[in-house]
Amino acid sequence: MPKIAYIYIYIRNEICLRTQSLYMASRRLHTSMRILAADSSSSGLA
Repeated sequence: MPKIAYIYIYIRNEICLRTQSLYMASRRLHTSMRILAADSSSSGLA
């Protein structure tokens, strides 16, 4: 296996991992914002 193939696989895995972690972070942020919005609307602040 040539060295370029290893580099390509490494970069592809890095991008995949970063994309997954970004996706999970945005999902978490979205969920926490929804919870915050629900809390503020139930307490009469919104």
